[in-house]
Amino acid sequence: MSVGLFIMAPLGGYLAKHFKPKRIVQVGFIINVLALLYLRQSIAVTASVSSLIAPLLLYGIGMGLVFSQVTNITLSAVSPSEAGEASGVNNTLRQVGQSLGTALIGTILVASIGSGLVDGVNNSSVISEQHRPALAQAVSAQSSNIEFGIPLQGTSLSPDEAKELKRIANESTVKANKQSLLFTAAFTIGALALASQLPSVGLSGLEKDESLATKSTAAH
Repeated sequence: MSVGLFIMAPLGGYLAKHFKPKRIVQVGFIINVLALLYLRQSIAVTASVSSLIAPLLLYGIGMGLVFSQVTNITLSAVSPSEAGEASGVNNTLRQVGQSLGTALIGTILVASIGSGLVDGVNNSSVISEQHRPALAQAVSAQSSNIEFGIPLQGTSLSPDEAKELKRIANESTVKANKQSLLFTAAFTIGALALASQLPSVGLSGLEKDESLATKSTAAH
C-alpha cells in the first residue's frame, strides 16, 4: 500500500495538468472500492501474504490519487496568505476522520469476531454440549485475545476441543475482516458521492477565480 501511495501521490500532480482534480479524486475512490472488494475476496484462512499484495497496492494507488488532489483543491481555493491555515485545517480534518473511521471499523471488527466465536462454539459438534455455555461466555469476553492467538484463560479443553476452537477463531476472524471491509467499501462509496460536490473546474480555473476574488476584495 505504501508503494502505491509513493508512486501515485506525485503522479497525481502531473495528472492534474491534464484532468480535472475532481475527476481524479472520483477515480481514486472508485479504485479504492474495487481494491477493498478485491481484498475482501482475497482474505481466507489459507491466504498467504503474497495474496494480499495486489489488492493493497491497488488501494494505495487509489489513496494516492485522492490525497494529492484533495490537498490541491483545498489550497487552490484560498489565497496564498491563507494557504497555511487551509493546509492545517485539511490535515486536522483528515486526522479526525482517520481516527473516527479506525474506531468505527475497529468496533465492527471486534464485535463481529465476538459474535462469530460464540456462534461457532454453540454450533460446533466437536465441543461437548456441557462445555458450550461456559466456553461461549469465555470466548465472548476474551475475543480480542483469541484473535491474536493468546490462549483462552479459565477453561480446560481437550486437544480436540482446543483444535476446534482454533478453527472457529480463524474462521471468525476472516469473516469479521470481510464484514469490516464491506463496511469500509460502503463508506468509500459515500465519499465518492460527496466528491461530486467538489469544484468541477481545473486547478487553473480555481486559481483564476481566487485571483479575481482577491482583486475584487482589494477594490472594495
